[in-house]
Amino acid sequence: MPIIQHLTNSSGGGGVAPPVTDNLQIWLDPTLFTGNSSGIIAQNSNHSFNANSLSSGSFRIMNAPAKFKTSVANNHGIEAQNSGDNMCAITYNQDFSALDNIQNYTFQFWVYVGNQSNGGWQFIGGKSAFWGNMTGGIFVNSDGVNWGFHTGANGNTYVDIPPNGWHNVCGVRNVSDSGGQSRRLYVDGSLAASDNLNTGTDGDLNNDYAISILCHGSGLTGAGYPIGRGWGFGHCLYYSDALTASEVLSNYNVHKAFYGL
Repeated sequence: MPIIQHLTNSSGGGGVAPPVTDNLQIWLDPTLFTGNSSGIIAQNSNHSFNANSLSSGSFRIMNAPAKFKTSVANNHGIEAQNSGDNMCAITYNQDFSALDNIQNYTFQFWVYVGNQSNGGWQFIGGKSAFWGNMTGGIFVNSDGVNWGFHTGANGNTYVDIPPNGWHNVCGVRNVSDSGGQSRRLYVDGSLAASDNLNTGTDGDLNNDYAISILCHGSGLTGAGYPIGRGWGFGHCLYYSDALTASEVLSNYNVHKAFYGL
């Protein structure tokens, strides 16, 4: 079982307290993104992971320029420069062996919900081509009004998208879950849904798709199903193991003040 570990150093211009760091392969830290004097972040620009990540790499802004969200202090939030654009970010042309050949994993994202009716299937983030065996991530359901957590080709765990504003969404896959619920979906630090579906190897994580936020990876260099519609992202965490409920809540609490919560 992972141990909650809080390091003493901070990162980024906003003085970011670290989340749980055990098995934290990738930490997308928006304060480490670089914009111009007007806060505009160029399309196709690359931005390194937080140094507390176990893996080294970078995210690339895809599809359209981004900007720091002015309502969030110290660059903790990013959105499209123009609200109608399908901006997203992926680990362009990078694959991460630590997030392959694993049964248990966690994705935990701060996102700005920009719309309650999203026009059908959209993708929030993960390591997936949406769907497919041995992929996983957070998605918007075909009705456009629910979001959920899929493992492999099964995404039956979903709930209503909360009201517009900043929210923390987390999907945990743990085939050894003591409560017999191998998939858990948390919203704002609280359990929102769970089930025990797709516990076989097709629900493991093992693929050649980019890590993503506000879209899915199409191979290692493309972005699919970008949500657009005024959505944005903040701190995003990608783990190679299952977090406990207390660790999910700890991560929510450590950064929620940045988002006015």
